[in-house]
Amino acid sequence: MINVLRVHFTRDKNGLWALTPCPQLPLAPGMTEVSQTDLPNVYELMEELLSYGAETLLFLETEENRVMVQELLCLLRRQYPEQHWERQPLQEDPAEVDDSALWNGTRAFLTGLYPGGTEGAAAKHIFTEEITDEVLQGLGTCTALNHTLFHLSPAAPTEGTAERTGYLAANHARITGGEGVFRFSINGGEAEKSVAICPYHTYRPTSLPEEYVTFDTREDFEALQEDLAAYAASGVPSPVRLWKPDFVGACRLMGRGNCCVETLSRFRLAGKTIRPCPGSSYSPGTLDDPFFRTAVRARREKHRTAEHRHCTDCPAADRCSRCMALPDYLGEEEFCALMRDERNFPDLFRSLLAVKLLVLSHAVNDPCRLRTAVPDCGILAAPRGGQLCLRPGSFLFAEGDERFLLFSMATGRVFQVSRNFFFLSELAARGYRVDELMTQLPAEAVQDQSAWEQGFATAVCKLREYAMME
Repeated sequence: MINVLRVHFTRDKNGLWALTPCPQLPLAPGMTEVSQTDLPNVYELMEELLSYGAETLLFLETEENRVMVQELLCLLRRQYPEQHWERQPLQEDPAEVDDSALWNGTRAFLTGLYPGGTEGAAAKHIFTEEITDEVLQGLGTCTALNHTLFHLSPAAPTEGTAERTGYLAANHARITGGEGVFRFSINGGEAEKSVAICPYHTYRPTSLPEEYVTFDTREDFEALQEDLAAYAASGVPSPVRLWKPDFVGACRLMGRGNCCVETLSRFRLAGKTIRPCPGSSYSPGTLDDPFFRTAVRARREKHRTAEHRHCTDCPAADRCSRCMALPDYLGEEEFCALMRDERNFPDLFRSLLAVKLLVLSHAVNDPCRLRTAVPDCGILAAPRGGQLCLRPGSFLFAEGDERFLLFSMATGRVFQVSRNFFFLSELAARGYRVDELMTQLPAEAVQDQSAWEQGFATAVCKLREYAMME
């Protein structure tokens, strides 16, 4: 029998609430605790907690979750007065209490790139230009899920306007400002930050720590194509707008598994119309429709779109996002041609994210001297077998002629290597065998053939040890 059910709310990597164990407090005899992500609506969550049959519900209260716990207890007292509950303050190290999860969720909403993919609870993030009783009622009947509601509010809220949506586990992010700089204020000031957002073709670096570029016009899209083509030819990530700001709607360029339409992980409200992609007019339904029907309709329409485009037979099937919510200026044929391009734009785009990570981690001294050698921008020919041997998210960078780096996004590790090791690693990454090695070396190296072959074998071994090669 469970005497005490311990409930501990924390934020997940998307800035949303989850129930997690509390490692700093050991469980006493007769006590158990809940571990659950993708929380349902408030009433279903309460029924799930009560289904454990515990005599007492013990809520661990922290500085971060205090408002959340208070809201839940209000419901508990009103709907289930017979249930005994207790609240235990939990002292946390101030260094551990931060708002990074909230901002990770904001970034995921803007870019469409969710940590760990888009699987899980639908409607993680919702954007609207107005909050009305009708909208809130629609959200309550349509989703009522753990979410963040982004509200573009040019003017200050009128007296009596709630800073939160009123639904359990929901965050309210109020957006104010304009002319390229917007202020995000989450939950009435729990977290605040200024963010620069501007069209790609007009981007200029700012002093703000977070910058985003949009692709709302054909001019933005063509400027990006031109920059990516130059990057593919030279390996030099220039101009700076290629890697410094985050891309709004980056999910369209990032390859398979990043589309939010199927899961409705995020959507924009135009009145009561649901638009899963902020940059597209596509809509699978409205707030008046049952949410499960809207989600099923979106999945079916995406499947039909894939059949119409012959996606399963496409040579780019493994790297394409299969985006069905294209902007008005981008047709299906042009999008498919872009994904099939031999320069492999999704891989190039991932390498630009790697450049950004290296710069932010100070692993690179001078970004202007950086060159991407792999995946596709090297001094060698294209991959020998037509396909790189490196694992996805593995890259080789050269900073001038002095520093050579191997970087794995999967492990987050950077390795500085010698010039010769880097050269041999690039050969290995492009599929060359040891018996073909000498054809790629200068004539004077023939006399040291055994040493080069041994070095090549070492490079392959190390790449596998670094989890960068199968």
